[in-house]
Amino acid sequence: MKPALFAFTAALCLLACGNACAQGASGNTIQSACKWAALAADNQDQSIFNAHMYDIGFCAGFLQAATDGHEFWETWRKEEKGMPLGFCIPGEATQGQIMKVFVKYLDEHPEELHEQVIKLFAESMGKAFPCK
Repeated sequence: MKPALFAFTAALCLLACGNACAQGASGNTIQSACKWAALAADNQDQSIFNAHMYDIGFCAGFLQAATDGHEFWETWRKEEKGMPLGFCIPGEATQGQIMKVFVKYLDEHPEELHEQVIKLFAESMGKAFPCK
């Protein structure tokens, strides 16, 4: 049963992220979804996961795509000997930690929630994980 649940969740993540990126989602769009995802990750509560599966997939998919995109960018820029993107996520940082940092930033900056989610993500990571 777990492999099927994982496959379903992965499919939701891909759909959700594609939808978020295509529509230029704002912080308003993703804040609630990421709060549910962080709560489910903290509590390991199956009932939270079941009740908010789409929200959790939406947030997880966005964060995975954003961190993968950042990793791709950094790899490419290192080959070009260019500047980093503005943040350097440590290799040992977990998706849960990245999610909590992002949610905290959104909660602390409600005046920015109308802005595009990828900009808010970059700002939150830049404050939490500046490049040295």
